[in-house]
Amino acid sequence: MENKVIVQKILRSLPMRFDAKIFVLEERLDLENINMDELHEILIAHEMRTNQDNSTKRGDDFMAYKKAGKIKQ
Repeated sequence: MENKVIVQKILRSLPMRFDAKIFVLEERLDLENINMDELHEILIAHEMRTNQDNSTKRGDDFMAYKKAGKIKQ
């Protein structure tokens, strides 16, 4: 099976939270020349950034809630 076909199948199988990243990949990269390792690295980096953003936001939300006096120390 060609590398291009495998990459396309993987991109189609990803959850909806990757839709924006998939769109960027399809627009910016030549998917015929991307290999599995490169795709894996790109998706892992995206997931790590997304998780980092979510954990920072949750921490900020907690601190705002605490400052509002909703949580007793």
